[in-house]
Amino acid sequence: MSTTKSNKYLLLRENIRIFLKEQRLKQIDLAEELGVKPATISGMLSGKSLPTVPQMIYIAEKYNVDLNWLLRGIGEMYLPDPVEEAMKKLEKDRLGTKLEDLKLEQNELIKDMIKRIGVLEKDRGS
Repeated sequence: MSTTKSNKYLLLRENIRIFLKEQRLKQIDLAEELGVKPATISGMLSGKSLPTVPQMIYIAEKYNVDLNWLLRGIGEMYLPDPVEEAMKKLEKDRLGTKLEDLKLEQNELIKDMIKRIGVLEKDRGS
């Protein structure tokens, strides 16, 4: 691999290294998962070889890693968990509904108080 090509993929190599550290995976563990020899992973990290597209897709899908981050360093390492995002949205919707209900209750209470104040003022004026 030429020096230029090696430098071009430096970010990919670094991101694989960061991924391994973040996941507390050893090179041998990732090699077993990908069905390759440990030397293949070592080669990826040293710049002697590159991961294949299926290998990168495997990492992305199994560990919820954003391919944009893995390849280009753009965005966050991990994609949002769809279940967690759905739960947040549901909670936000529930909270919004509760706030709307509270606003309606407050509006009714305020209207009732205004009516009572009006009655009191009429009673005083009489």
